[in-house]
Amino acid sequence: MEQPVLEPRVILPKVILPKVILPEPFLFPMTKSNYELIETARKIHDNPMDCVINGMEIIGVLPSDLADAFRIVVKNGISDKDTTRLFNYICKIEQGVDIDFNIIHTFKERGVTFLDNYIKLMPVNTAIFLWKQYIDVDSQGLSIIDENGYPKINAHIFIIVKDDSEGILNIDLQMPERTCYLNDQECFDKVLNNDNIITLGILTTDKLFEEDITDQYKTLQYLKDIILTQDQLDRFMENIKEDSDISMDIED
Repeated sequence: MEQPVLEPRVILPKVILPKVILPEPFLFPMTKSNYELIETARKIHDNPMDCVINGMEIIGVLPSDLADAFRIVVKNGISDKDTTRLFNYICKIEQGVDIDFNIIHTFKERGVTFLDNYIKLMPVNTAIFLWKQYIDVDSQGLSIIDENGYPKINAHIFIIVKDDSEGILNIDLQMPERTCYLNDQECFDKVLNNDNIITLGILTTDKLFEEDITDQYKTLQYLKDIILTQDQLDRFMENIKEDSDISMDIED
């Protein structure tokens, strides 16, 4: 069955932004067929790098058959820039409408504060598309160091929905349970309050802000004050001391 694509004629109420000013997320309508996709989507599930595809399928931007085709051939994930290009292209060819999507990145604490306020104001049965960057860690919780001597940073997208009972639903088809409610502390801690998360990204049609955090080195400069505890920082520095060719200045 053909899945619905974003319908630009749907007029959603303008949300009053909370005090922490960030771009307003783009709101996607959640219909009965979108909710049904939580159970039926991702028929091909052997691709561990398909989070962008999953999110686009749930909100109806990618039909399920096309989403599965992407899972077969796209094995190394999709960058944030290519994600927005894909949104722009599909909306253009399917709807004949030019929509200029961006993903605006901000540090986790600022993003979580914004979302905590924004979600309360979201209309029911709408979804927002979010991106997070996080430090990859090993089984002992130590930062994995990449070939350049920096902590390895990965990215992941997820969907937040306010359902018709005003529950705040996190949808992530890569989780075994596929969904959890952010109203639950365990779910909130796992999705948004993890110490390894560095930045949150918001899919929006607002223009880029000057404070948009896209450069990895710039992100790393903030690790000491924003993300890493002193213990984590000490362990990180101990890791990189093992390679004499690695040098990194972290200001006090």
